[in-house]
Amino acid sequence: MKGFGIDFGTTNSLIAYFNPELSPEPGAFTDAGRPHPSLVWYKPDSNQPVVGWEARKQMNQVQNKMGHCFVHSVKRLMAEEREVPIIGTSRKPAREVGADILTYLVEQAKRTLPAAAKGLESCVMTVPVNSTGRYRRELRRAAECAGLHVESFTHEPFAAVFGWFFSQKTDLRNLAPHKVLVFDWGGGTLDITLVQVQGGRIFELGNSNLDHCAGNEFTDTLTGLIRDKFVKRTGVTVDKLILDAEAKDRVWVNIEDAKIKLSENDRAQVNVPNYTYQTGQIHDLSEDADRVEYEQRIKPDVDAAKAKVYECLNRAGVEPASVDLVLLVGGTSRTPLVHQMMHEIFVTKVVPVKDADAIIAKGAAVIAAHKWKPYLVKPVSVKLADKSYLPLFKHGQTLAAPLASKSFTFYCVDGRNGSAHLLFYEQQRHNDAESQKSLNCNLSVPVARVVRDVADLDRIIVGCHVTQDLTISVEAYSSSQGQKEAVEIQDICYGLEVT
Repeated sequence: MKGFGIDFGTTNSLIAYFNPELSPEPGAFTDAGRPHPSLVWYKPDSNQPVVGWEARKQMNQVQNKMGHCFVHSVKRLMAEEREVPIIGTSRKPAREVGADILTYLVEQAKRTLPAAAKGLESCVMTVPVNSTGRYRRELRRAAECAGLHVESFTHEPFAAVFGWFFSQKTDLRNLAPHKVLVFDWGGGTLDITLVQVQGGRIFELGNSNLDHCAGNEFTDTLTGLIRDKFVKRTGVTVDKLILDAEAKDRVWVNIEDAKIKLSENDRAQVNVPNYTYQTGQIHDLSEDADRVEYEQRIKPDVDAAKAKVYECLNRAGVEPASVDLVLLVGGTSRTPLVHQMMHEIFVTKVVPVKDADAIIAKGAAVIAAHKWKPYLVKPVSVKLADKSYLPLFKHGQTLAAPLASKSFTFYCVDGRNGSAHLLFYEQQRHNDAESQKSLNCNLSVPVARVVRDVADLDRIIVGCHVTQDLTISVEAYSSSQGQKEAVEIQDICYGLEVT
């Protein structure tokens, strides 16, 4: 039993492994205990991209020089299937940038821990709860470019929950029903998901998210606080405070360290020699970062996060008191003010996760090792002429190899407009206003216009199958016109089953 999991993040990415022959606990291929920045540096004099911390180190030093290109947050670009500029007029699909990151992660894993990385050719990859089938396809194609086979996808909060319960030696098949809220605040985004764990299955009840308000922005906030203190102490005006590239890089590193220290201490010192040169004088940066002052500045962002927690609960129709466990995941979740806010809502249910940066990748590795599979949570149906619903795939359908496929035959009862319409719906939860929700991917099939009797009714032969990207591909054939039409159902609701 051996498995690999990959957490491909907006800001940081990580590969984890689980091999009981090496250790009873999953491990991760880190860089000195840290995940790898999802950052790629393309240089004009080399075809070999630089990825991770080395790229981050050089970013402020050469990013404005001719021919150098840094690409970050490619996860968002992949979801939009965009191309990105590389060098000069050259462009490449975002998935190929993602492939460069994944290639680096695999090579780094095999170089640093070759025994643990043995067999790293397939993996389980994590994706956000609200990811589309289009994004999963792009991520799989990026993995293939990096020499990886994606066994399956799983939602990031699901991986966090499995990683947590596995570390607690809990058998999910015998666990009493639990509602678990995963509060995942990393460097780039805040994702909040409420999941139900029941009968060896896990599925999402509600979610909410907050973009562009995360650890990177908190670093910028602390940088502004330190800069204001420096200006007040030295009298150097802000408009004359110009830093060279090297100074910016050293400031960023020191601010990051101070931000981390403020999660455990009331104060942290920021020291940057040769900070700036003004009016014939060299100024060193030596300022005291105070947690109280820092938290005053980030409080509006924490309040915004609090509102998103309640939004998630409202979408699920669940009160805070009904939540059994709250997991704080991601580096930003270590902030004491965040802990305080979550304790105000959930009291004793909040559990800080020690390996918050790695728990998602580790959970995915456990899932990969046990070959646990995704399953369909909400049945997908076709609406018939009498307004009833015919299930294409029922609740509980396994969404993994061998992939499920089904075929149906329909008859067009009214061909006056020259086409038959297949309307796809997803069954909703018991507390939703509507029992069925349109999936907005309807299919029109040309049919015969003249229907004299029953024998003239046009047969519509429909075939549908689950794809490796956890979508449903539908193809319809008109017996009268001999024409095929196809559509892909992108956004199906799937959970994870312990087998």
